[in-house]
Amino acid sequence: ALVRKIEERERQVQGSVTTLEKEIQLKQQALDLHKKEVSKYCLSYNELKASYDTLSAEVTEIRKDIAEKTALLESEQFKGKRKEEDLLAYKRKLDRHKKDNPLSTTIDEVLEEEVRMYKQKLTCPVCNVRKKDAVLTKCFHIFCF
Repeated sequence: ALVRKIEERERQVQGSVTTLEKEIQLKQQALDLHKKEVSKYCLSYNELKASYDTLSAEVTEIRKDIAEKTALLESEQFKGKRKEEDLLAYKRKLDRHKKDNPLSTTIDEVLEEEVRMYKQKLTCPVCNVRKKDAVLTKCFHIFCF
């Protein structure tokens, strides 16, 4: 009877061991599956991080371009205002010219006078002859070579 109890207890323990081994095997499979998922997520994370870095660089570049174009636009607006001021000055000049010379009030004559004045500015101040190969310096002096 004692041997029987021991054998029965041994079978129960053996059954428990078998059940626990199956649970361990299932948990090991689940662990392996989770490791594979983690590895996939790590790869996905690295790809997303690389994509994020690329996009961040692009955003930085776009912001830089926007700043440059804004500065260029402001510069162009300033130039436009200067042109409007020049236009007003020319209109005043024309009005003065009309008042001073009532006989020569055509726009063509005024424009011819301005062309003559600009041609004079493009001739070399040293020789007053050569226009070709003239160099205009930053301070608006003109020299021929």
